[in-house]
Amino acid sequence: MKEKTMVKLPAAGRDISSITEAELADVIRDFDVIKGNIKVYLANKEAIWENHQDCPKKEVEGTDLLAVFRIMLFVKDVGQSSILVRNRTMAMWDIELESLYETALKNTMEQTPARVISLDDMIDYGPEKSKRPEEVSYENGKTYILGNSGTVGGAAAMLYPGVLQTIAENSSSNLFIVPSSINEVLVISDDGKADSQSLQYMLMEANMGMVPRKEVLSDQVYYYDREERRISTATTPEGTREQQLAMDAICQISYP
Repeated sequence: MKEKTMVKLPAAGRDISSITEAELADVIRDFDVIKGNIKVYLANKEAIWENHQDCPKKEVEGTDLLAVFRIMLFVKDVGQSSILVRNRTMAMWDIELESLYETALKNTMEQTPARVISLDDMIDYGPEKSKRPEEVSYENGKTYILGNSGTVGGAAAMLYPGVLQTIAENSSSNLFIVPSSINEVLVISDDGKADSQSLQYMLMEANMGMVPRKEVLSDQVYYYDREERRISTATTPEGTREQQLAMDAICQISYP
């Protein structure tokens, strides 16, 4: 189902839930009109298929990720459009990065709330079994999928304040976070059985053969400490290179 957001001009009361291409530039110029349509998405710092040099971005502390911003509009005769916010657009709006981030994050949280489902339930029943993070009964040894109620960009749910802490407290453990795609992340309790290297190998294998290139988020695995309430990278660039070499060697043996 295509997602539509209704925002109206304060004075004229104009509906921009569906606009024409000719109206697009004028609508985007006015931050007060368009601000309800701005959402936050996660991207990798090293992503090569999209240039993040000329756009406002906020580094996600402890990771190799960036929070970037998109304007989501339904354009007549085109459909759902996603427009990356560029520096020139932000300058035109005359706002600071933190203000843009707060606006976009608030929109994303309200319009696409965080949802969690166990991997087993996803396989058996599908996404309709997903729940709010605080509603889930977490079990050690199970893998959970964290996303949001939108169709794309659900990995941004890990940015929602309190979400990772809720999962950690309700599972009584720290968490490994595996960025399986831009649409979702896997959350696994640190019960002493999982380890970052094995999780990274699984992630890299999926990124190489299963996840569409433009949906790959990262080859790194993250760790959430519930006492410190912060996320960090559980793997290293050096370890990633070693994993890559090992995977390349296996491929050469399998396909001489």
